Amino acid sequence: MNRGAPSPRILLVSANFFPRLGGAERHGLGLATALRRRGVDVLVLTSAVEGTPSHEEVQGVPVVRSIHAFSRGAVWGVSYMLSTLWALVRLRHRYDLIHCQQLYLHTPIAILSQCFLGKPVVVRLACTGSFGDLATMTRIKFGSVMLGISRRAKAFVALSRDGVAEARKIGVPPERITTIPNGVRVADAGALPQPPEGAILFVGVLRKQKGLDCLLTALARVGNAPWRLCLVGPGPEEPALQRMAQQLGVSDRVRFVGQVEDPSPYYRRASLFVLPSWAEGMSNALLEAMAFGLPVVATRVGGSVDVIEDGVTGLLVEPGDPEQLAAAMARILTDRGLARTLGGNAREAILRGHSMDAMVNQYLGVYHAVWRSGTA
Repeated sequence: MNRGAPSPRILLVSANFFPRLGGAERHGLGLATALRRRGVDVLVLTSAVEGTPSHEEVQGVPVVRSIHAFSRGAVWGVSYMLSTLWALVRLRHRYDLIHCQQLYLHTPIAILSQCFLGKPVVVRLACTGSFGDLATMTRIKFGSVMLGISRRAKAFVALSRDGVAEARKIGVPPERITTIPNGVRVADAGALPQPPEGAILFVGVLRKQKGLDCLLTALARVGNAPWRLCLVGPGPEEPALQRMAQQLGVSDRVRFVGQVEDPSPYYRRASLFVLPSWAEGMSNALLEAMAFGLPVVATRVGGSVDVIEDGVTGLLVEPGDPEQLAAAMARILTDRGLARTLGGNAREAILRGHSMDAMVNQYLGVYHAVWRSGTA
């Protein structure tokens, strides 16, 4: 990609954005701010949030919250899509290319708008597996029709091998698929953690996809080990998880922190990061933990398999297996040498393959290729 070439103006469309701070939202904000630092004009279009301005700047990125949806069910979906279409038309003079942050209801609308607005569309597959973008769309009424439209995007970005396979599954030609792993900012060496013993960390949205019931069960099965679990993030499963911790007798060892804008202090105070998900795209929290030099345990799903070399940069376990998860956690927390080796290797892996700069360069390459093909 020619750094001196003019860049298209990007409209990043995301179902949710700041102040919500799940993995997809944090990735979108990180990408948008990094692009702005490169001099690229980026505008975010997202859903309206009660009590939040419809137009504002977030870390220097202009955000328009004008996707409105009424009630639930079919009416909700139709209103979401019509609202997206109206926003794309209203904002048409402010962007040259549409980046869909995930394959969702706004994606077929953005692609249909190519016909009369002439704005090419790039689609990012944010998550794979049973909780992923494709699975979610197939459960929606007329989802197969919308997927048929969505595959006509000018380019697809997959985060992992699973993402490539799912794009191919809906008929996207391989020449329109680019693999771009997520990237994160790497902590300075002087900021690496000096953790207390047995401090286990999870960062993410507390929902069924994350397999946190398995993590609580695993914690209960390690017996009297003086290990503590910190769950950082909001989510609908928090009340059920609190009840489960009480029933398992581990509530005094589990801390629910809720949403935080910057989880860095928690990475610094942890001795182990665990991601027990049933499905993932490529977890930003996992990459951040590795960038901080934390040893990690994750399930063999989605992009986690591409990121972690089992036994070298972390440990991989099967999803939904508390015995295996407990054994992996115990292996790291009782062997300081192994923990240091895994953490050091993890940090080096992020420095080599998952820096923010490398990710932004790849996105710019896709944007320029798509834009040039549409204006040639």
